[in-house]
Amino acid sequence: MSLNDLARGITRQTYFPSRKWLRVDISLLFMMGLLTVTIFLVVYPMGMVFYGSFWSSSPGWPGHFTAEGYKQAFEDPKTLSLIWTTVWLAAARTALSVAMAILLAWIIARTDTPFRGLLEKLLFVKFILPILPLLLGWILLASPRTGILNIVLMRLLPLKSPPLNIYSFGGIIWVSVIGWASLLAIFLLPAFRNMDASLEESSRMSGAGTFTTIWRITIPLMAPTILATVILGFVRMLESFETELFLGSGAHIWVFTTKIFDFIFNRLSAQYNSAMALAVILLSITFLLVALQWIILGKKEFTTVTGKGYHPRPIRLGRWKYVTVAFVLTWFFLAVILPLGVVVQSSFMKVAGGYDIEGGIYTLEHWRSVLSVGMFWMSVKNSLYVAVGSATIGMLLYTLVAYVVTRSSFAGRKILDLICYIPWAMPGIVLALGFVWAFMSLPITAPLYGTLWIMIMAYLTRGFPLGTRTMTSTMIQIHRELEESARVHGASWTRTFVSIWLPLLKSSLITGWIFLFVIAFKDLTVVVLLYGSKTMVLSTLFFSYWDSADLEEACVTGLIMFLITFIGCMIVLRIGKGAGEAAL
Repeated sequence: MSLNDLARGITRQTYFPSRKWLRVDISLLFMMGLLTVTIFLVVYPMGMVFYGSFWSSSPGWPGHFTAEGYKQAFEDPKTLSLIWTTVWLAAARTALSVAMAILLAWIIARTDTPFRGLLEKLLFVKFILPILPLLLGWILLASPRTGILNIVLMRLLPLKSPPLNIYSFGGIIWVSVIGWASLLAIFLLPAFRNMDASLEESSRMSGAGTFTTIWRITIPLMAPTILATVILGFVRMLESFETELFLGSGAHIWVFTTKIFDFIFNRLSAQYNSAMALAVILLSITFLLVALQWIILGKKEFTTVTGKGYHPRPIRLGRWKYVTVAFVLTWFFLAVILPLGVVVQSSFMKVAGGYDIEGGIYTLEHWRSVLSVGMFWMSVKNSLYVAVGSATIGMLLYTLVAYVVTRSSFAGRKILDLICYIPWAMPGIVLALGFVWAFMSLPITAPLYGTLWIMIMAYLTRGFPLGTRTMTSTMIQIHRELEESARVHGASWTRTFVSIWLPLLKSSLITGWIFLFVIAFKDLTVVVLLYGSKTMVLSTLFFSYWDSADLEEACVTGLIMFLITFIGCMIVLRIGKGAGEAAL
């Protein structure tokens, strides 16, 4: 070897690090960047909720630290009433919703009820249906004065006053229970399907009846999942906003979420001090509930699927199977068909509920009015941008986070996993407040307020628990040898991710994308404090029509929301199916 060759070798080793070192360094920088992005989207807004509760003025304005908001909240006797109303209303709705969800999941997953595949699809149809048109449907059905059901009952029965009032605690509970039961049942279905049927068969062979077996065997074995469902339902009921806003505000029924909104939206000057104090109280309650779930489920171990072969054979109900199928169909009729049918009819009526108008009661004028307004088409475009953008960017982000958590040796992966779970305990209205304070308090981010980007980032934050858990649960089932084989054959990480991971994760990616798209497209809670005049979306346009008492236009907008959501989900499912067939 010549002196020149030796010098060149020393120069390469001294000044140019090996590719392996460079790859490891870039990987570390990437994972640190991913952790930073996650902290910015989750921890920063949550921290600003606490910061804002001690600030004396509005976000972005000069002020000083004070505890006046907490003082006003705890000295006001209405606060205790507010806490009590929020808690007992959430508890009542959770108990009834979970009971109905258990029954729906058991019928579909554990019995020989006819058309179980169709009945399960009805659960998903109810999930993707926006809640806003359903709420409006029940307002048109059960309003004290003009409700269709009240008019019919008053004519058929000798009643002196309308028997139904949707603007009441009973109305809120009714709409919430028949609505949330579908999501909770979807959450319970996998656990019911995976439970060993031999345990139930042993019970019946010992002389126990069907209902005794359910009470003594099925429910105890399902205790961890049922407990998780109860806590999930209770947290969701605590943060519920749309139902209480539409059905409770007019009857002066206040819960945390609607009172926070009232302090900001319905006052001459926004009372951020009081609103932020209530937000912190609500956030503290939800965090305690989620922590309780971790503690309880972390100490218990229930095993119903082992190495021993088992077959989840359905329970034979005999003649009762016709009762169970009738029960599910009746629930779907009350939860979807009846209120949605009234909304469809009212969208073509001159006056919603006006059946006694001379010269005909039907018209296309409301459809023409909505479809001819530029605000509507802008709202459609904005809704699609926000829903598609947050779902697409979100699933990419959540997949990368799940990969780091499950496949890397990154020292901060447990912190990353914990941060991703935090939004599970953040009510939507509190998350929106956090983003208001987080982006209005920094000059560099203030221009983003009132744009579509702040909405997309808010939905990215909201989707972290669902998206990362969906991808993590799939990744841990894929053996490392597939990735290692690709690396041995010289494939880069990018090539491995595209060629190995994405095809294997396709089903989970599509499922997560649909869930995130639906949530972002139909949700009002997160965007109601973030939208501006040029970032109106369909949910806020619906709210605007309802707030100005244009119920017929609201019906049209609600129906279009449902149609776009349904068609979008069908297209994605079709594309996913086609991609899967092409791969095969």
